[in-house]
Amino acid sequence: MSADSEKVFFDTNILVYLQDSRDRQKQERARDLFSQCTADKHAVISTQVLQEFSNVCIRKLNQDKMIVKQIVHALWTNTPTVQINPLLIESAIEITRQTNFSLFDSLIIASAAAAGCSVLYTEDMNNGQTVNGVRIVNPFL
Repeated sequence: MSADSEKVFFDTNILVYLQDSRDRQKQERARDLFSQCTADKHAVISTQVLQEFSNVCIRKLNQDKMIVKQIVHALWTNTPTVQINPLLIESAIEITRQTNFSLFDSLIIASAAAAGCSVLYTEDMNNGQTVNGVRIVNPFL
């Protein structure tokens, strides 16, 4: 969990577990974590996360598009959301150069850093690694 005052960034995969009931244990953990962090006003997401989340919910989870639209609306209106811009893309390219992460993963890190987050919750990157002041945490370990 996050410390009392630190902002935390949620990668797409954690938000997808909020909707994906195929792994009930991960769904419950994701829901508890996201609920706590949003209640404490520590959670941050990005427009990239919203796009990826929408795509997975519609294409892989076969969810109704209008329901996904309502969820996305609730997410961005209740959670601080980093807007992707050219400067963040340049930062992501630099992170890719330094770490060999994919551009998409690097853009997540760049967004988290730009928002002042000290933690990035994801299951896709190296647990415990710190990049640009953002510590990567896999909440399922």
